[in-house]
Amino acid sequence: MASMETDEARRTAVAHFTEGGSKNAGWTVTGPAVQDVQTATGSRPSLVFTFRAPASDAWNRRSLPLRVAVDAETGTAETLR
Repeated sequence: MASMETDEARRTAVAHFTEGGSKNAGWTVTGPAVQDVQTATGSRPSLVFTFRAPASDAWNRRSLPLRVAVDAETGTAETLR
């Protein structure tokens, strides 16, 4: 994938994660990892970004990192379970 596509996918993942506001501000994002993600319509190539809570957020820091997949073809974002 080209850098611009990766940058756009990152912006999409962050917007999905924050729901367009400051929710979860301060979380770090890493990625993407390219992987096939299983959806209701089958397996799709996606860019997966991982979000981690800041050290100051003890409650969320205990939970597992959250992952958001951005479909490489459609640009649709979804939170992975």
